[in-house]
Amino acid sequence: MLLPLSACNCEDETGAEPWELTEPWPDMAMEPDLAMEPDLDMAPDLAPDLFEEPDLPPPPPDIPPDIPWEKEVVAEVPRSQALNDRTSLGVGEDGTVWLGYHPCDDDQCIVSWLAVAIDRPGAPDWTIERVAEQRGTFGLDVHVNEPWVAYLDEVNNQFRVARRNLSGRGPQAWTKIPMPVDFTGPYDGLDLTHDDDFIYVTFASELDRPVELFAFDKREGADSSEYIQLSSLDVGAASAALERGLQADGKGNLFLVHREGDTGPYGVARFRLRDNIWDRQAYFNDPSIVVSSMVARENGDICMSNTVPDGLFADGFLEMTCGKMNDLRRGLWRHEDESVSSYSSLIEGTDGSLIIAYNAGGNTELRVARRYPDGTWDMRTVFDGSSYGVSTALDTQNRLLISYYTCSRNRCTLELLRQPY
Repeated sequence: MLLPLSACNCEDETGAEPWELTEPWPDMAMEPDLAMEPDLDMAPDLAPDLFEEPDLPPPPPDIPPDIPWEKEVVAEVPRSQALNDRTSLGVGEDGTVWLGYHPCDDDQCIVSWLAVAIDRPGAPDWTIERVAEQRGTFGLDVHVNEPWVAYLDEVNNQFRVARRNLSGRGPQAWTKIPMPVDFTGPYDGLDLTHDDDFIYVTFASELDRPVELFAFDKREGADSSEYIQLSSLDVGAASAALERGLQADGKGNLFLVHREGDTGPYGVARFRLRDNIWDRQAYFNDPSIVVSSMVARENGDICMSNTVPDGLFADGFLEMTCGKMNDLRRGLWRHEDESVSSYSSLIEGTDGSLIIAYNAGGNTELRVARRYPDGTWDMRTVFDGSSYGVSTALDTQNRLLISYYTCSRNRCTLELLRQPY
């Protein structure tokens, strides 16, 4: 049920100036405005102590040059998987890259596996570990140096969470924990996130059931194989975001993107860990907008990358929104000049910039849009070719990583791009 406006708890309202809602998306060829150097030869003859320094705008952000990205082919995959699957990236504090995807035993993909590709610093090649026989939705998150995956075990009809033992190798390294969720019938999605002490997992069913929330204690001395069941979110037939839909803000709150019911709008629910309660919900007005990915920022903003159908393109166009629970769309930017797929990945840079990787032009190229803290946009094509199922992460060297599938004729591959960005 949608909360009425009278139920609004405005504890988190802020007096900050709202962002301009009509800010245009930058022109593709537009360069940032550079301040002109003053002509000191034309300055009036004043005593040195009376010379007035001109008022100059702040320097533009340090936008990196358009240098080639480092591309790696991780694995080959069947075409049916590449066109319909997603990837999921995570990076450990030791620099190890963990990349979740679905390989198959053959081109017909009769048997599909949930696998994690591992790139350890200094290792010559990627290592592939199969976690379980599985196809469909999954989530991946890395806590310190330990990867976790959540998935639907369709062989045993169980919702499971698997964590990797750091000392192990191969499938035996993954401890699989069955969760108390009955997913008989359709399901929509699941998400993982973490804070310093806990891993959090949500499960959303397409049936008239609440969204379930669980936690795993990662503090020293705790048994992290035992789950803690927290309060569920009472929204029937909820739908999840397409990528990162659950985020912890490090201040005792969780935020969950979801659609209420089959036809309701997307929105965000807030969970207060101290009180074990979902205390706020807020929704978009337009039910046609699809949320791909979310970031809960240190400044309290909730930012999302979305796809908006416009009736012209098959998929729609890209928008980004930022705001708080009392106004999710306080800041709004739309890019209406090209079609995008419904799938994008949003991440926050270490400098506070917001970075969106998305599949543009009917999946014919992979593009990145970055909004710097001063409002400057930088947009570029990073891969000129088909791309699907994009995911993003920052590594320990502050390089942007982008994983995706790409196909050339009947050959499809899982690839990774790296660049200091």
